[in-house]
Amino acid sequence: MATTTWTFYAGTRTIGGNIIQVEHDGYRLLFDMGRAFRSDIPIFDGTLRERGIRDLVRVGVAPDIDNLFTAPADPKLAIALSHCHLDHTGLLPYVLSGTRVFLSTDTFRMLSALDEIGEGPGQTLDYTPLAYGVRVSHGPISVHFHRVDHDTPGASSIFIETPDVRLLYSGDLRLHGAHPEWTREFAQLARAFQPHALFIEGTRAIGEESVTTEAELSDLALQLTANSAGGAYFNAYRRHPERYLAFYNAAKQTGRTLILQPETAYLVHVFEGLADFAVWSDPSIQLSQPVRDWIAEKQIPSVTANDVAHREASYLMELTYDRFWLLSDIAPEAGGVFMHANGSPLGPYDPAWDNMLRWLEHYGLAFESIGSTGHASRNEICAIIEEIQPQVVMPIHSFNPERIGSTSVRRILPELLRPYTLASLADAPYPTEADLAPTVEEA
Repeated sequence: MATTTWTFYAGTRTIGGNIIQVEHDGYRLLFDMGRAFRSDIPIFDGTLRERGIRDLVRVGVAPDIDNLFTAPADPKLAIALSHCHLDHTGLLPYVLSGTRVFLSTDTFRMLSALDEIGEGPGQTLDYTPLAYGVRVSHGPISVHFHRVDHDTPGASSIFIETPDVRLLYSGDLRLHGAHPEWTREFAQLARAFQPHALFIEGTRAIGEESVTTEAELSDLALQLTANSAGGAYFNAYRRHPERYLAFYNAAKQTGRTLILQPETAYLVHVFEGLADFAVWSDPSIQLSQPVRDWIAEKQIPSVTANDVAHREASYLMELTYDRFWLLSDIAPEAGGVFMHANGSPLGPYDPAWDNMLRWLEHYGLAFESIGSTGHASRNEICAIIEEIQPQVVMPIHSFNPERIGSTSVRRILPELLRPYTLASLADAPYPTEADLAPTVEEA
């Protein structure tokens, strides 16, 4: 009888970039297909661009997996996606055309909409959207999804069954968002599934337990907008259109006109059904045909930087980092605010972060960080592990996976490129409190 093996190609000690392969009798299932920032390897950026997948493989950004990026294609290879964030889908543009991809219906909607605005994979892939709980077979491998709360539509956990093993991938999840009940329901279903191995994220393995909730973010957006004596600007992650409801409501309650980037406006309309706002207009902003057609059909008002100049207090404006040049034309007056709500650049580790702060300082805009993370705290993750009670937990998606676990559940810290089988779990140890404690540097 064939034996199931699973191999970690990426994501064991990075935030995101998870790529795990499950194989049984020649059939392979890969999840996810992300691209993560790593400080220990050369990177490609807006100036230094890769020429193709070969460059990404050679510097270690992408794994070298047969039949995934380069021909010949293998009909026995398929991909499952937990959600649409770039650190989980960033390598999709390089996957061979026609590759089968399993995903939730809302993740499919988001990827389709991203393609329409020019920010999607742009690939002819064989998408198979699945409603939650609906099983699909890839040869001897069975897959189904259950939703979790994360900061993007369609975020899912992935339940995987083969003839000899049950594997569970948590995806990215949290308990402080708008739908904590989704994550709690996942944990209950996961316990009933009785997984042999649980692959669970540990993004917040170290750091503060306190966090801004989505409800608190909405209150902060309103408060800061109302208190701004000048312009009110913000930057969010457009792959989380629900987040924009906070700024939509803040604009309504303060009597300001909401201005969105055209691409963002399109996504907000697709997922939230809203269209009563304005969009930025500038000759240098090149829009896709679907976005141009939508703006014309819905008669969305367009606003230029010159329209805003000297009238900033009338607006609440999305200002993405790649279009900071709008500030040069607006020339903000004193008393304005810029609210950073998990938009790009994502944090101080990003080389663009300091430059963003310099721009804001130059134009006299007060910087306010009001983001709400998409990830549960360490204590919450460890409690979820205890509730699920897998045979073994294998923490991933973390700089410090050794901090993730429970003394009541066996644990293996996964190693890259090492094939694991059910037999590999037999001697897994229980971590001690000392094993889970922070190091001196972390503390």
